[in-house]
Amino acid sequence: MQSFKLPHSVLCIGGVVKIELLGRVHKDTFDGLYYICVSHAQIVGKPLAEDFGVAPSKNDVL
Repeated sequence: MQSFKLPHSVLCIGGVVKIELLGRVHKDTFDGLYYICVSHAQIVGKPLAEDFGVAPSKNDVL
């Protein structure tokens, strides 16, 4: 398994994280489409509410 560290901290708002996978593509012989195989992905983070005393709004949906 490979682990990657970001060059700096990233703020995630709304509970959505987008990762871009580069390299190691496979072209399927059956349909001619390209695929990237991923067996596991994990994002580790920490809620801001603990550090700043912020409570989520009742209207927010994650």
